[in-house]
Amino acid sequence: MIPVLLIGIITFVNHNSITGNVVAEQIDNEKLGTYSVMPSFRAKIDYSLQDYSDLKTKLQASIDKCVKSEQQDIKSCIKTETDSYGWGCNEKDSDVLYDFTDKLKECINLENENAVCRFSLDKKGNLNKDSSKNLRIVLTNWYYPRIKAELFENDDTLLGTEFIEAGKLFYTDYENKDKDSKNPDTITIKIEFKDGTPSVPLAYAVIGSNFVKLSRTFLIYKSKGGIKFIDENFESSFRGPEPANTIIDLPRMQGLDFCAKTGKNVIAYDISDGQVKSREIVYKFAITLPNPVPAPVSDFQIKDNLKAENSALLAWKKDSQAGIKYYSIYYSTKDFADVKISDIKKDNSIKKVLVPINNPVEIERVDLDNCEFNPINEPCKYSAYNQALLKNKLYYIKSENKFVYVLSDISDGTEYNLAVTAVNDKNEEIDNDKSIKDNKNIFELNKNYVKFTSVDDLAPGKVENLQAASSEKGKMKLTWNLPVNNIDGSKNNDVYAFNVYYQQQLLISNPLPSNYERVIGSIPKSSCDGKPSCGYTFNSLSSGRNYLFAVTAIDINKNEYFVDGGYATTTGIVQ
Repeated sequence: MIPVLLIGIITFVNHNSITGNVVAEQIDNEKLGTYSVMPSFRAKIDYSLQDYSDLKTKLQASIDKCVKSEQQDIKSCIKTETDSYGWGCNEKDSDVLYDFTDKLKECINLENENAVCRFSLDKKGNLNKDSSKNLRIVLTNWYYPRIKAELFENDDTLLGTEFIEAGKLFYTDYENKDKDSKNPDTITIKIEFKDGTPSVPLAYAVIGSNFVKLSRTFLIYKSKGGIKFIDENFESSFRGPEPANTIIDLPRMQGLDFCAKTGKNVIAYDISDGQVKSREIVYKFAITLPNPVPAPVSDFQIKDNLKAENSALLAWKKDSQAGIKYYSIYYSTKDFADVKISDIKKDNSIKKVLVPINNPVEIERVDLDNCEFNPINEPCKYSAYNQALLKNKLYYIKSENKFVYVLSDISDGTEYNLAVTAVNDKNEEIDNDKSIKDNKNIFELNKNYVKFTSVDDLAPGKVENLQAASSEKGKMKLTWNLPVNNIDGSKNNDVYAFNVYYQQQLLISNPLPSNYERVIGSIPKSSCDGKPSCGYTFNSLSSGRNYLFAVTAIDINKNEYFVDGGYATTTGIVQ
């Protein structure tokens, strides 16, 4: 399947000091739009436009082959096809700076106003040679209308410099984002790479003698006044849901860089080594593509919402692709595994939930297999998190890099078909069109499509107003009222019967109903005769003895709560 993203621009991406442009004739391409190849150098050298023509011909041949083959991942296809040309680019530490500034520029150039750009630094395979590397990016505000961006290593070794057309440099809070933004002298972002994976231990702004911590996740507020970094103390405000905020994940485009060696040399100065020497001329260019339709979600699992009714826990791995804005949850009692998404959306028998991802509840870890009441009359709390997971809420489990959503509006004991898809900011998701040969954007059973039946394991709550009265020899009558709530505090509507326990009043080490003698068979709810008050009469107890009585409510699945507080007790002396 050809992704709905086939617009490409070939653009020059050289970040060193050899500058100047010569632009070849632009070519229109129905599939990929308009592109050009631009060499860059500071010297008069012998070159031929035939070089550009050859590059264009080879690249176009690779693109056409991938388009015709209907590859799922056109980017990987083009890379594979062009590897044979020897167009690979050697990565440098300075690429970290250009990764950052390219995304910053994309935020600056967005048409959206009053939006929040969100991005992260790319992994860098070339930094894997060092188990750990510490870098810092310094943005300087003294070059209006440009911002100077520099990359340093620990010992202040300068690795790269670039200027960004951004006007002034700001940081801001939420309430005053367009009224009282601060204009710092510098902003510093410290970056630590471990085995090629980046993290940001510290980001801060300096204005005079003031030091202000900034958001360490790249959240940049974009407005008519330019771009503004975000004060760490107000970061949560910028994560609020729409319409308060529009969060745009960057990059919206993906690309491939190429470096074609010419075999020709020129004497030139390069800031990276501070030398004037003979350097090989390399044509550097790139192809950029809008981000593809999100791939099917992975590690999709469904668990029963423990000690709860009519709900399930849906878990799946967080998608690393930029631009994911929502997840769509589809569920139905009918099988829709082979139905196209376009038809699913028209089918009212298939329910849909759209879950935005800009403001999940972040949890370090949680044990989804262990949940206990503490105290009763509140939803049970999951181990490791020690909190309840609330219905219709999205959680992000940081230690496992996955989302968990608590889906309600399903019926216990009923089999459902469920699926989750990622949706980007263009409202694109997998098509599930199985008529397309080798289409990978589909539902697959037990991968991103699951059949599931939830179980009612929630016991009714404590019966109310339990009383004992003896009016005849050897007899004791118990009366009680139906429980109003379940053991988690939710409204009860599924009491099926009652268990009645009794014990002569003795000193016992564990006075739970399970240690008492139980009346043979449960007392049906029908004994209440449709009234709130229920009862049972003992006919052959020992006269003159003091008895303990306990009553628990059970549902049709025989859920019963023995723990202290889940049952009612009383005492009575038999006549």
